[in-house]
Amino acid sequence: MKSYPIQVRESRSWERNARRQRRTQAGNAKAFSLRGAGSPSLRAVYVKKKRRIRRRLRAARRAAVIFAAILIAAAIICKIMAAEEPVEEIQQETEAGELPHKATEPERVQQEPIQETQSGSGNSRNEYLLARLAMAEAEGESIEGKAMVIRVVLNREESSAFPDTIEEVIFEDGQFTPVENGRFNRVEPNAECWAALDMVLIDGWDESEGALYFEAVYNGENTWHSENLEYIKTVGNHNFYR
Repeated sequence: MKSYPIQVRESRSWERNARRQRRTQAGNAKAFSLRGAGSPSLRAVYVKKKRRIRRRLRAARRAAVIFAAILIAAAIICKIMAAEEPVEEIQQETEAGELPHKATEPERVQQEPIQETQSGSGNSRNEYLLARLAMAEAEGESIEGKAMVIRVVLNREESSAFPDTIEEVIFEDGQFTPVENGRFNRVEPNAECWAALDMVLIDGWDESEGALYFEAVYNGENTWHSENLEYIKTVGNHNFYR
């Protein structure tokens, strides 16, 4: 065993300690470098993935909100359209019902069924229309007054200045006030109307003297009838002309 001087031993001991210290520092540095090289990369990948997931979730939520808004808007539009359609249908029906009274009045009467009459002269539609007009024009008049109204219609039918049928005479525009204002459709002939009809058609009564027009008495005031037509006579509350 060699023996070295004290100074040499101390120098070599110092060198060994220095080498150990350098190796320790190098190992620590290597370990640190290994840890530092891996950890930041894994953390960055994790963070990026987490951010992507969050972005996708936010996009999905926005899409869900937009889709729900579209559904709500579509439902509201459907309700509005459904509410407007009945209104339009009602308006169309109202407009269709607001036709001129003159044009619709004959059609309404024509659609009514022929009712059983009390007249001995028959049961025809023309007879029913005559009795009904007598009721509408002369309800408060005597049987003769009602017969005069019926006779005016028959005189017009025979005249070349008027239509050729009883129905056309009665429903000619602007000729008989009850037909114009709708009263004709609201009344039914009473027994006196049927008696007046029998008197004209069966008994052949005709004291009309060819009357083609009549109007209510106006307390002596001049009217178009009195100024332009030939006065015949007054029966009840009507003046008759030709």
